[in-house]
Parts: sequence; C-alpha cells; structure tokens
Amino acid sequence: MANHRSLVAGSVLAITLSISLCGQSPDELKKEDKHILGIIPNYKTVPNAKDSFVPLTVKQKFKLASDDSFDPFVIPIIGMYAGVSHLQNQNPSWGKGTKGYLKRYGASEHDSTDGNFMTEAIFPTLLHQDPRYFRMGEGNATVKRLAYSLTRTLITRTDSGKNNINLSELVGNFTSGAISNAYYPQEARGIWPTTRRGVQQTMYDSIFNVIKEYWPDIRKKFSKK
Repeated sequence: MANHRSLVAGSVLAITLSISLCGQSPDELKKEDKHILGIIPNYKTVPNAKDSFVPLTVKQKFKLASDDSFDPFVIPIIGMYAGVSHLQNQNPSWGKGTKGYLKRYGASEHDSTDGNFMTEAIFPTLLHQDPRYFRMGEGNATVKRLAYSLTRTLITRTDSGKNNINLSELVGNFTSGAISNAYYPQEARGIWPTTRRGVQQTMYDSIFNVIKEYWPDIRKKFSKK
C-alpha cells in the first residue's frame, strides 16, 4: 500500500510538470498560451467552448498527438517523471543506477507517446470524436466550471459537435496501459496493473483539465500585479 501511495504521489507530481497530453494547431492559440507556465504544452485547449465549432480532420488529430509526443519539453519532463520513479525504486527488478534510470525513462517515453496517439489520434479517428478540451471560461460559476473540467474525460464532442461519452479517452488510456505490458517487468504486468494505469491516467487527465480551465484566469490575475 505504501508503494502504491508513493506511485500515485510521484505520478501526480509528474503530471503537473509533464505533458498535458494536449495538441491543437498552434495557430488556434495565442503564442503565450502554447505552454502553461512556459513549460507544459497546451496545444489542445480551445479558449472558448461557445466559439463556432469546426471539426478536426484526421490529419489534424494525428498532428495533435505528434505535437504532444515531440514537443521540445518532452525530453526533460519525461526525464523528471522517470527520476521520480527511479528515486522511489518503482519496478525494482529494473534495478538502480544509470541502467535502471534509462529503463524507467524508456518506459515513461513509451507511455507518453502511446497515450497521446491512442487518445488524441487513433481512437478519436475511429470513433469520430474530438480530442480537444473546450474551455468554459470566465462568467460561469466556479463550481460549474470545476465540475465541467473534471468530467471532460468522461464527456467529449463528436466530429458533428454533439456531446458523447468520451470513449477515446477511456478506451485509449486502457489500451495504452495494456500495451505497456509489452515492456514493463513481470511484477507490473497483468489485469490489475493495467487497470490501475488506465484509471490513474484518466484521473490525471481530469486534474489537468482543471489546470487548463483556470490557467488563463491565473495568468491574467498575476499579470495585473
């Protein structure tokens, strides 16, 4: 149980410093919005949910996944994620030292890339769903905005603009978790570890949606000081 809590704590730290797993055409966001805090990629956010809806093409969906996977900040951020895992000695059979760290880095890089392409490109294309986050924005009650942002991993828009169950997120995260069985050590394989990875990633994505929802408010407040 202690190791499980350590895993969760380390992963939450990493998700707040890591890729938001987002991606939208950079032209659709102001230059300063591309990275939250100048670090975390923020390509996927649509500034206002009320804006006229224009569906993404298949090519644009794959570009989202590519932007997330190959953003310049991916290397150091994944390095930090792997560092947390290494310090906590997660998956101990990988060992310690440089060799153990490189194995954890490789696994983290695979997790990130697999997750991006599954949730932002492959399943959104197959299911005709939109992988972007449509920000509710100011002028709405705080509780309403919080509930909205937390539930966008469960609800998304289809390519026709209608709301639907976010199977791209849910199935994509669990598929990514299953793929990781191919390169994780024996102690991290199986139904329970796969399920845990899928659930955790969905939770982290929900938390990050809250950050994306309120980041413009935070930046605006501090810019006035």
